[in-house]
Amino acid sequence: MPVYAASNSSPHALDCMAKNGFTHEMWVAKRAGTNAQVQSYIACRDGVSIKQARDIGKKDGNFDTGNPKKH
Repeated sequence: MPVYAASNSSPHALDCMAKNGFTHEMWVAKRAGTNAQVQSYIACRDGVSIKQARDIGKKDGNFDTGNPKKH
């Protein structure tokens, strides 16, 4: 079972965001970039593989695919 980050605003999470080209404000606004950037961020944040990050992102609703109804 992967270890999940306690917060998306921890120094580690913020560093992972910066490495993937977005800020905490962009994450909160759901404007964090491409699905690939978000997936890479989750992998960095949680210390998991890209495949595990994809699964986590899908479960948490972090990707824009599969969500055709955007508000």
